[in-house]
Amino acid sequence: DDDDDDDDSVQSFRDTVAPGSKHQDHHHHHSEAYDAHLKSRSGSWLSRLWNKHFDQANYYNETFRARDFESDYLALVPLSDPRLSHRWPLWVFVLLSALLCGTMFCAVFFFVQRQVEVNQGEIFTRTSSIHVNPIKPGDYHGNYSLDLKIDIPVHNQNYFPATISGGIGIYLYNYKGGEVELDHAQVPSRSTRVFSITANASNFDSMVTSTIIGRCTVLQPHLLQFVLKGEFSTEVLFYGAQTTRINTYAIVDCKIKEEWPWG
Repeated sequence: DDDDDDDDSVQSFRDTVAPGSKHQDHHHHHSEAYDAHLKSRSGSWLSRLWNKHFDQANYYNETFRARDFESDYLALVPLSDPRLSHRWPLWVFVLLSALLCGTMFCAVFFFVQRQVEVNQGEIFTRTSSIHVNPIKPGDYHGNYSLDLKIDIPVHNQNYFPATISGGIGIYLYNYKGGEVELDHAQVPSRSTRVFSITANASNFDSMVTSTIIGRCTVLQPHLLQFVLKGEFSTEVLFYGAQTTRINTYAIVDCKIKEEWPWG
């Protein structure tokens, strides 16, 4: 009788352990699949994007996507686990990237150096006053004076003010009779400023003065052609200076009238 009781106990134990072993194996496999699913959807947004396209079996596991699924798996997660750390959502990274790109674009757009133009074709000259007084009719000797007004347009295409320095000399042949200068003059941003400067072009020696008097009294037509030569340097912010060379001319009408002091 005792032997029969022992056999029944052993059989009962086997019947109890066998189903439990199968259940534990199934539970273990189920937990591994759930771990793989969680791992594919955790980590940085870049790793999640990689898993979405290259680990679709775990990422799109429909078994764990149902709202009524509850896992009976219990595990201790250490505090150092990255899933417990705070992660910014993907839209925050997208927004920060967009702001960074926008800031860089604005910085390049506004701070890039643009042209500060001094076009010699736009330089306009006009006679402010001219006086030619020969000693007697037909004589090339006497007094001469000329005030020449010069308009110099400067175009600043930058979003910051510019400074301009330099000058223009007034020449007759190779002789210099006067000049105009700009010393660190300001040009507002995105604008054009016209500098109107009056130059005394009378500082010639006696030989050149005699030539001018002869052209204005005897020789026809009574016109003088001056050469304007020089250069201007412009600066914007911390950029290097840009140099523009000027080489143009101005024609002055002597406007001689019969008003000689000797009658």
